[in-house]
Amino acid sequence: MEEGQTLDHPQRPIVACLRCREQKLKCGRELPSCERCRKQSAVCTYPAPPDRKQIAQKTRRAKTSQSNHGNPPHQSESEPGATTKAAAKKRRISPDPSSPFHCLAHPETAELPPTEIGLLLHEVFYKRVYSANLLFHKTVSYQVYMLKKTPEYLQRAISALAAIFLQEVHSPHQRHIKVLPMQKLYDQSWSWAHAASVEVLSHVDEPSVLKIQTLQVLHLYYFSRGEIIRAKVHASLAYQLSRLLAYDDLQEPNESYPNRSLQFDREIRRRSFWASWCSMCFGSEDFSASQLCESAVGLPLPARFSEGGSIQGVDLIIGPQLSRDWRSCTDDEQPKSLMAEMIRLLGIWTKVRTWVCHSHSMPNPQRAGELVRLDKLLEDAELSMHLPVTDLLTAAKSCDESPELLASVCSLYHLSRLIIPAFEVIVIENRPLLLTDVAGTSIGMCTKIVFDQALNFAALLQQLIQGNLDITRLWPFSGYAVFLVANIFLNMYNAMLQSGVPAGAPVRIPGPDSDILKNLQSILGVLSIYWKPLQTLGNQPHT
Repeated sequence: MEEGQTLDHPQRPIVACLRCREQKLKCGRELPSCERCRKQSAVCTYPAPPDRKQIAQKTRRAKTSQSNHGNPPHQSESEPGATTKAAAKKRRISPDPSSPFHCLAHPETAELPPTEIGLLLHEVFYKRVYSANLLFHKTVSYQVYMLKKTPEYLQRAISALAAIFLQEVHSPHQRHIKVLPMQKLYDQSWSWAHAASVEVLSHVDEPSVLKIQTLQVLHLYYFSRGEIIRAKVHASLAYQLSRLLAYDDLQEPNESYPNRSLQFDREIRRRSFWASWCSMCFGSEDFSASQLCESAVGLPLPARFSEGGSIQGVDLIIGPQLSRDWRSCTDDEQPKSLMAEMIRLLGIWTKVRTWVCHSHSMPNPQRAGELVRLDKLLEDAELSMHLPVTDLLTAAKSCDESPELLASVCSLYHLSRLIIPAFEVIVIENRPLLLTDVAGTSIGMCTKIVFDQALNFAALLQQLIQGNLDITRLWPFSGYAVFLVANIFLNMYNAMLQSGVPAGAPVRIPGPDSDILKNLQSILGVLSIYWKPLQTLGNQPHT
């Protein structure tokens, strides 16, 4: 071929583009972008072709190293110092093999489990990780896995997070744990997670929805192990990449008959943003609620999926959009997905936390106005979700979700309802939560609201205990809510004793030896086994 022809008709790349490789699809390798990427309006990037000479050299070196293993060459007498320095340097940069976090960085060292074990880990993942049903569609995810089209780094991340629930434990709360231990899988979890991190972080400049999903799963894994810095790094990257790819502004086109496959693809991309947004709300300490909520204004909330579905598409009902004041832009009476309700409640909780942080500096009229707005948002949530929930099992069936997941979502509501009046009494008025305060006063009314919400939340969790349901399926956030509610009861109980009024009159307040407090401590004890940051709370139940 002549040079001019080469310029006019460049040869196709010999490797598939990164997006097709990641999704394990056949790539047409067209230039400047392949047909699949053009149809999806996606960035099409072709990696450099493999250097076969370099690969061959590495293979030869590996074989030579294996043949010399156990028979190291004699140290050169002319350079003893150089060898000593090299050995010292190796000791400095090599991780301690006895460390629980020791792991070879290369993905090939973290071998994936066989398909049967992989399916078990997927089932554990979808039952016990709150964001699993937000990030993925379970049925489609299983189909993709069985077709062997799930990227290995995502498989490793899911396997690692699921395996934390399979550790062998010896706990006084053993009767509340409904999963059989598989310690070998738990021991492998760090290797899987670390290998997935290495692979995803090394290609973070080539973002995709699959990488964002993996970062989200790894964020929860590292959080469960108490690796807070690693967890924050992965969560922050997932959030920033989802915004970089404009998933926070991914609207539905106005089509009478939308393509089901493309519609589902857009929904999953939006959900990857929502999942990372939730992590930022849960994990941020010093943040601005206005910025977080502003980033989500106008984006459709997670859709309600119909039963079934396939990789060709899923029937769904697009979720409503939220306005700047965090209220639904439509008056649609169709039932929303529980994930959509969860996001709305999480936004309210974020606003409540911000109000608590900044209320001291607000003028009284501004504080009062903000309280009215928050109260209205909570009233809207009560009407939409029929809160508070009194029959957990029936309510869970009506929204086609597990009772444990519904109880976890409700914890956001109860905590939002009780934190504001508790803050008003304890911090603003510098008073204990004393039920004998005059009922007609603002302090008395606030204390009554706090007590009622704490009782409602405790009664909700009591249904889990009485129904012998799986406590390990509750969110880690539920453990935080349990800790706060338990301490509110103890605060009120001690205030009653110090006031000289018997703890049983006029209203019986749960004390340290009550069934309510014991159940709350059991729930926190179970959750702290799998979510290490909760252990510091579980060690101080009577503070």
